Amino acid sequence: MFNFAGATKLIYAYNPASRRLTQWETGGQTNVLLSECDSLRFSMYSNIPQPGGALSNTTAVAQGKCISLAWKCSRMILGKKFNTEDMQQALIVIRNKPVL
Repeated sequence: MFNFAGATKLIYAYNPASRRLTQWETGGQTNVLLSECDSLRFSMYSNIPQPGGALSNTTAVAQGKCISLAWKCSRMILGKKFNTEDMQQALIVIRNKPVL
């Protein structure tokens, strides 16, 4: 969940039963970002990637500098499950936050 100015929040939610990643802003419309998603993992790190790709995990929001998102999707084609893509991953660096 991300806070905007005031009381508005931006919320991301993954529902494994419906296999969907959704996004919505408090009081706003729900957007489906991923459908037919078999797995989804968020990770938070306290630093930016170092040489060699080393990152330090954190669970403290105040220390979070990078957020990693990894997902894998599939679909049924002629009654058989097929991967629509290999594991995909994104690393988001929070630029306006100083590194601790």
